This record gives sequence, structure tokens and C-alpha cells, in this order.
Amino acid sequence: MMISKSNYSEAFVWLWLPNETSPVVVGKLEADNGNILFNYGKSYLEPKNRN
Repeated sequence: MMISKSNYSEAFVWLWLPNETSPVVVGKLEADNGNILFNYGKSYLEPKNRN
């Protein structure tokens, strides 16, 4: 069994909203000392993207 290690500590979350042709950034996941943090992105929180 091979275990890979990486230095990545963040990932962006994208979502295709209904009836849209391109995705928006919903937010960002971050690893911090064993905790996973999520912050919503401004582009997702704008009124035009709320459902």
C-alpha cells in the first residue's frame, strides 16, 4: 500500500447553479491543525446567486 503525502491545505468548492452554464465558487475548504474550515465565497453570496 502506498500513502501519498502532499503539502496542499486548501481546496475550492465549485457549484453549477440551476439554469446556469458556468459554475460559481461556493467557497474554500482549509485544513488547519486537524480541523477542516469552510468559508463561503463572495461570488456565491451575491444576491443573484441565492436560491
